[in-house]
Amino acid sequence: MIIYSDVISGDELLSDAYDIKEVDGAVYEADCQMVNVSSGGDVDIGANPSAEDGADDVDNTTETVNNVVYSFRLQNTAFDKKSFLGYIKGYMKKVKAHLAETNPDQIEAFEKGATAYVKKVIANFGDWEFYTGESMDPDAMIVLLNYREDGVTPFVAIWKHAEIMSKNKSNSMWKLDLLEAKFHGTQARFPRTKTLLTARNTSKLWKRLPTSEEEANKEIKALKKEYFDKKYYGSHKKLAREVNKVVKSDKSRLKSDGSKKDIITFITSLEELENLITSKLIKCITSSILLNKELKENIPYYISKDIQTIIKDKTHKSNPSRFFINHCQNNKELNNYISKLWNSKTIKKALEEIDWSFKLVRGNISKQEKDSRKRLSGKDIQDDHSDVDADSDESDDESEEESSLKDLEEDYDKFAVYDNLVGDSDNEEKMDLDPNVNYNEVTDEEASELENDEVEEGNDSDASHDSFFAEEKKPKEKYQLPELATGYFSGGSDDEDDIDNDQVVKAATTQRKNRRGQRARQKIWEKKYGQEAKHVKSEKAKIASEREQRQLEYEERCRKREEKARLAMENAPTGSNTAPLGNRKPRPDVSLPSATACFRT
Repeated sequence: MIIYSDVISGDELLSDAYDIKEVDGAVYEADCQMVNVSSGGDVDIGANPSAEDGADDVDNTTETVNNVVYSFRLQNTAFDKKSFLGYIKGYMKKVKAHLAETNPDQIEAFEKGATAYVKKVIANFGDWEFYTGESMDPDAMIVLLNYREDGVTPFVAIWKHAEIMSKNKSNSMWKLDLLEAKFHGTQARFPRTKTLLTARNTSKLWKRLPTSEEEANKEIKALKKEYFDKKYYGSHKKLAREVNKVVKSDKSRLKSDGSKKDIITFITSLEELENLITSKLIKCITSSILLNKELKENIPYYISKDIQTIIKDKTHKSNPSRFFINHCQNNKELNNYISKLWNSKTIKKALEEIDWSFKLVRGNISKQEKDSRKRLSGKDIQDDHSDVDADSDESDDESEEESSLKDLEEDYDKFAVYDNLVGDSDNEEKMDLDPNVNYNEVTDEEASELENDEVEEGNDSDASHDSFFAEEKKPKEKYQLPELATGYFSGGSDDEDDIDNDQVVKAATTQRKNRRGQRARQKIWEKKYGQEAKHVKSEKAKIASEREQRQLEYEERCRKREEKARLAMENAPTGSNTAPLGNRKPRPDVSLPSATACFRT
């Protein structure tokens, strides 16, 4: 299988599993399908149900998705014409720079074809949808999605000259798991392996696998060494990429701080960063593979000699102990920086994946480790073990009987349907069948045929009466609970539960589309356009308008205060009686004495 990855972000965008057509000499188009995906991750392409299976009932947790968008974890984004043209101009410059280094002869063809296709997009801009890769890098390729003339068939478009084509080599980790479980008796890594060991009609598969223990041991050693080397190489590359991203942003931030000279000197030294990454990987190997003192003294054969040297040599620069003594023991500032580096969100997640991949190569995974993995990832361990080879970029041309391996994998994949059955649950392993016993010979043939019919019809009620399939029931523990003082108390209402699980309501209610929220879109636009983003400009204009309105209101309050004070001063009393005097009126019953009378007295 050929995987098409973006040259800028490295995100996987498409594969040749889809019908790919070249358009205008610059674009790859591929038709998609709308498929039903359940909460468990099963994909239903929407075919008609068979007569035996009856009606094709869709579970309430099923949602309809585009198979390309779902498979490659593409993330929906939004553009208007102006922002799309701004993005496409910048992206085309980066692609031309890439072509100038790798294939200068294709620049002219790329410019001509890309210009023609962009005109088609702009002409019917409202019909197109836009998706970023899994990393959501705003500078990387935007996958275009539209519908054919029939209005039903969706298709995606990616830029031909901005892709790296890599061959996805067949991953046969299942083969290692099967051989170790059969010949070494180790705990199977995947549920499918346990089913296959006790399944019938697998003679074709076993004929192509080693029959003797000696041959099996040779193949196990070769496979284990191969997978460990691939995983170490891929993990080193992945961790270096994540560390360089963080260090690159820290360089510009710390240059202005004169007190961080030790940190700046450390992160600018490529040799020291290499020792840092190697020492961390050695620590991951120690914690996931070398679990006890005996393994540390006798390191497993599949770990390469140079890594064994680093582990054993305590004076080696990349040995975790020596690295700590040289850089962190007497430098608290650098020690704190490295601790924050390893605990950053992206690097911590990458380290968890690396640690789990080393455990997969080691094998014999305990139930505690599986439970821990389930808590971190939020899902059960299935046969999706592509992470073992996911980071490996080896480009060798060796083909190890590819047609045979393909047939083996097809035989192996037949048993994937049993992965989620109760009998394969790690929590209910009540009975281990002997892989060396042919149960077809020691059991009744009619019972086997009946059993096959029951599996096909999904009805195992009759099989439950067979003592062979009977499960040992654990006796229920009895608890001494205090009696209620009076009356009866119910912890909840059945009516509420009926409303929550009402099928009619669920069928009539339209399910919300899984779209990105406004805040997430605004963050993408802000990264892409910076201060020129529309929502940033509108926010600034809104803040300026509110500030201006508050200033006007303040000035109006000040004017009113001054006017009130002036009027108060004008109307204030002066202290003098300015009221006019009235005429005095004599009393009618009192006569005033004459002037002569006054003088007599």
